[in-house]
Amino acid sequence: MSDFRLRINFQKLGKLRQLSHLELARALERCVRRSGLPYAISQGFSAHMRHSFSAALPVGTASLDEYMDLELTSFVPPKAAVSALQQVAVFGLPILGACYVSPNEPALQATRCLANYEVELCDPEHDLADQLLAALRSTLEIIVRKKGRPRSYHLPDLLEVTQTRRLVASAPDLCRLFMPITLTEGGSLRPELILEAVAPAGRSLEIVDIIRISLRAQPDLLEHKGEHR
Repeated sequence: MSDFRLRINFQKLGKLRQLSHLELARALERCVRRSGLPYAISQGFSAHMRHSFSAALPVGTASLDEYMDLELTSFVPPKAAVSALQQVAVFGLPILGACYVSPNEPALQATRCLANYEVELCDPEHDLADQLLAALRSTLEIIVRKKGRPRSYHLPDLLEVTQTRRLVASAPDLCRLFMPITLTEGGSLRPELILEAVAPAGRSLEIVDIIRISLRAQPDLLEHKGEHR
């Protein structure tokens, strides 16, 4: 294992929100190769770049706060690494910052286990946000269909209901909600599935936009985050 584990903070924006997790990984691998960073290669028959990512985003969801751990064979100052990546970064995958973490640091998916989402919905009657918040705060169990089968979930295990709140919408006929959703080893429910499960009877939801604005659990490890925005 390499002694140099570089944690890279990036965003997924615009049309690139339509990339799958595998396509995202390949795009960032190409960026690393073009940057000239001394990345480590795995051993064995199918050698590949040694890296890992934070929890996968649903296709179509943008993010302002994604992470990639990249193992290097030699030390490169974080600012120099960020500069090299920024020079070759794909439009829609901007590089924000980076720092080194211990090789013994737990995997990203174990340390970044709370995803904060902003969900924007059509609300022509200007009452949808209040109805959804009331339903979220009064519901313990929700039923969600996954792969065609109904499954029951304990809502407080999925969503920090007390932290869920209304945000200022970008237009009069829209509403916007802040939703902190717990990520587990088995994945997490998409915010739209949670909202659909508690939506008022007979009322369909029209989602305008979903953005994952941050991933958190432990104090932020990126010392240089914000210096390269």
